[in-house]
Amino acid sequence: MKKILLSTDFSEGSVAANHQAIKLAAMCGSDILYFHAYTPPFQDPNTPVTVMEDIYEAASEHIKASLKELVVSAKSQGIRSTYNLGFGDLSTGISELIEEENVDLVVVGKTEDPGLLERILGSTATHLIHKFSKPLLIIPAHHEGPVFDHLMYASKLEYDETEILRQVFGIKKLTSSKLTIAKVDVSHEPDIHRDQDFIDDIFEQFAEEEFSFVHEKHTSFVEGIQLLAEQSGATLIVVATNHRNLIEGIVDPSLSKKLVSGSHLPVLVYNF
Repeated sequence: MKKILLSTDFSEGSVAANHQAIKLAAMCGSDILYFHAYTPPFQDPNTPVTVMEDIYEAASEHIKASLKELVVSAKSQGIRSTYNLGFGDLSTGISELIEEENVDLVVVGKTEDPGLLERILGSTATHLIHKFSKPLLIIPAHHEGPVFDHLMYASKLEYDETEILRQVFGIKKLTSSKLTIAKVDVSHEPDIHRDQDFIDDIFEQFAEEEFSFVHEKHTSFVEGIQLLAEQSGATLIVVATNHRNLIEGIVDPSLSKKLVSGSHLPVLVYNF
């Protein structure tokens, strides 16, 4: 993992995300690219252009100063880092940087106490889930515990997940983590493919890897995964989702968003 992009809005959630990004960068020898997307506030059309330009310039300089502080702090901890200030849509800005800067992982913070609008429409973190080709790590606000001590990979065992698991095992090796693969059966949902075939294939493909497997029944996939994470002592929930095809999706978009919204643990999302 060569480069981590941390998207920050300088909130408490971003502070927690930065703390974990620095930890991860130290473990993996990664660089951090700090990014903020600035959208100028709506101005009365009668506002003089010179006034608008002054507001825009003052805001830009303030944001750049805050980004520079993050860079200086990261460098003082031995982490190579740079910053980028974008203008406009957040997801577009991140997507462009992923390609331009060869980013391997995107990290964002999650608001601990969302307002009414976020509860209705969803948080910034949940809206970013299906936007990128690279994995997205979502850190809850005020999260200070370990993240990569124990990974729990949540699966429905309805899809060939070999390539995804190979990446997860790569993270496991980089961070010296434990790994548990978890399957939750939900009574009212169809079980299209035989689970044991996938389980056998996983153990065959990754015969040299150390991991455990847990299988549980629950009335809700999201609640079941959260319960298993708590019981096993997991510090990070990992999920793969496919926005384009719900039938072939590993975990469908609505469930992955619920998992991110409801989890008190960090969540790592692979989007295919």
